Amino acid sequence: MGNTRILTREFEYVAPETMPELLALLDRYGPAATIIAGGTDVVPQLKYEKISPDYLIDVTKIAELRTVRRDGALHIGAAVRLRDVKAYCRDNETYACLGDALGSIGQAQVVNMGTLGGNICTASPAADSALALLVLEARVRLIGSGGERVVPLDAFFRGPKMTGMEPGEVMAEIQVPAVVDHTGSAFRKIGRVAGDISKISCAVAVQSDGERCLSCRIGMGAVGPTPMRMPGVEQLLSGRAIDAGVMDEAADRIAADISPLTDVRSTEFYRRRVSRVLFKDTFDQAWKRVQR
Repeated sequence: MGNTRILTREFEYVAPETMPELLALLDRYGPAATIIAGGTDVVPQLKYEKISPDYLIDVTKIAELRTVRRDGALHIGAAVRLRDVKAYCRDNETYACLGDALGSIGQAQVVNMGTLGGNICTASPAADSALALLVLEARVRLIGSGGERVVPLDAFFRGPKMTGMEPGEVMAEIQVPAVVDHTGSAFRKIGRVAGDISKISCAVAVQSDGERCLSCRIGMGAVGPTPMRMPGVEQLLSGRAIDAGVMDEAADRIAADISPLTDVRSTEFYRRRVSRVLFKDTFDQAWKRVQR
């Protein structure tokens, strides 16, 4: 049987059409309100009575939150559907790792209804899009009644289901800086079954001159309280010629630096052991994409 639970608690549904309307509602209702976009996370929480808002604010009618534009940097509205971001990345290999991450989501309902901002705001350590955006050095633009601010994604995550958003703030867009030339990226994950949440995941963005790694950004998911950058490994690889020995050294460092737990999806031992192989496979894919 699927999830047949119904919503047992009444709430008022509102759907503002502009950002000023949205901010006014957030100020008026405060913690009694919950924002909904795709609903792939909020609706299950409502069904299982993990949240019980008095007001449900739908942001999908706000045009500003549903646009994708590029002016050097890539700007993705927080309410853009995952399917639309996936389609954009399919035509722009510059953002290959983000396309990989969204392509790894096997549930059509989630891809078709879920939004990029919602996937990030869930703040899951295993969130696929978040890890890819992390190695693309993405930022998020937050807007509240007191003004707006831009926060690097690695500072946005504070812990499982915890973010740096203040009360009354809403995510307006995700900003991805222009990707420098001769850069390739990739994302891979391991799950229990196709379409499942990651047991462990890896994203890599690497800049190369053909033989040496000029710079790289490496992220690991589901191995700590937040999606994690691996600064020690990034520093170890930068400026070095890439060969099997260097990759083994980097893989050993990955396994040492992650902080996995044992949970219902996997064990600490398995995650640490498989991290070496997953990292090397992901780095190899990103490296090959540079060489094209």
